[in-house]
Amino acid sequence: MEAKLAAATSTLIVTASGASGLISHFFTALEPHWNIWIINIVAVIIGNQIRCRVMAAIIVLQQYEIC
Repeated sequence: MEAKLAAATSTLIVTASGASGLISHFFTALEPHWNIWIINIVAVIIGNQIRCRVMAAIIVLQQYEIC
């Protein structure tokens, strides 16, 4: 499997897993703390973007055998 496809598949699976956890927590929480929810959502999006960029850089470096 190509590295980009593997990374995309992994991201899809992690996103689906997180979404199911979010939905179950949303429906089971009595009084959610919205400030914490919003901070977590923003942190996850930022962290995912950083991870994608780092992994893309590593893949490019490995293609040129610099690492």
